[in-house]
Amino acid sequence: MSDHPIRTITTEHELRALIPPPPSVVHRKKIAGLEKHGSAFIALARLAAAATRRSDGSVAATLHGGAAGFAKVLGEHRLRVPVAAEEESALENVRAHGFAGFLFLVPGFEETLRVNGRASVDGRAIDVEVEEAFFHCPKAFIRSHLWEAVPAVDPGAADERTRRQRLDATSRAFLERAPFWFLATCRADGNADVSPRGDPPGAIHIVDDTTVLIPDRPGNRLLDNYGNVLALPSAGVLCLVPGEEIAVSLTGRATLIADPELLAPMAVRGKTPVVALRLELVEVVVQRSGALANGRVWDASGQVDRRSLPTLGQMMADQLEPGRLLNPILAKGLDVAGRWDAKKNLY
Repeated sequence: MSDHPIRTITTEHELRALIPPPPSVVHRKKIAGLEKHGSAFIALARLAAAATRRSDGSVAATLHGGAAGFAKVLGEHRLRVPVAAEEESALENVRAHGFAGFLFLVPGFEETLRVNGRASVDGRAIDVEVEEAFFHCPKAFIRSHLWEAVPAVDPGAADERTRRQRLDATSRAFLERAPFWFLATCRADGNADVSPRGDPPGAIHIVDDTTVLIPDRPGNRLLDNYGNVLALPSAGVLCLVPGEEIAVSLTGRATLIADPELLAPMAVRGKTPVVALRLELVEVVVQRSGALANGRVWDASGQVDRRSLPTLGQMMADQLEPGRLLNPILAKGLDVAGRWDAKKNLY
């Protein structure tokens, strides 16, 4: 970085001056439990990213997965997610802070489902008292092309987990190829969030072996994760490369920057981000992911037909106005608006 003072964002007011609030309908997409569509989505999911908070206060991102139905909906406000031995640190984190956030993926779907709440450990599983559920729009997948022309699985170069305090040649090369990642954060009161992020490979800007910059792109404008960072300056970033069963997770001190000199190189299609996340690394983990392997995430023949569930507009309409006779009309309007937004506001 240059020697000039870096412009950072320290308040929500400063953040909202750059990214205005979303329409009220977006806030209404957050519901306080798992209705029929959320439950059906989890039944098809084969991968989930989790956000938990460690005993030292830092935020960790982990991967969990398996055959469809590996996570169990036990009621409108209760969810159970099994945890493999390789990710048992997530159990320790839940014991320490009692919250967890999950983001569920269905191979082939461009929508994701975020589920947050208070959490406890039951054997080798995390039980979540669901306080918030929310469907994400497909922009991260459109930008990353995550499910398109997935190559044959490459087991990758890492046979064992490596844990370092900085990037090395292996993790650098992986980040340079990664088009998709999960951003995990927590509020100061403990509540955890995970959101999907995607871009062309190389979007994660490596400043040096201990610092990366991650551009913000247009999304739902709720800014849950960024609000969390302002309150608790820690984040976990877990990166994927299509076709590879290796995952790289980054943990570090997080700050938000709005510095034109640093943001300019991250422009895409002539659009420069107005904000980026700066992560000062304290841990870099490279490992083969059992969740990716057991969930057969990159098996193109196993991708789920999008028609297995209603459209995003239909699911939103049912959540916003359960049982309303005009929901089919509302759903069509929401789907049209979503397609327009994805086309016009991708960057």
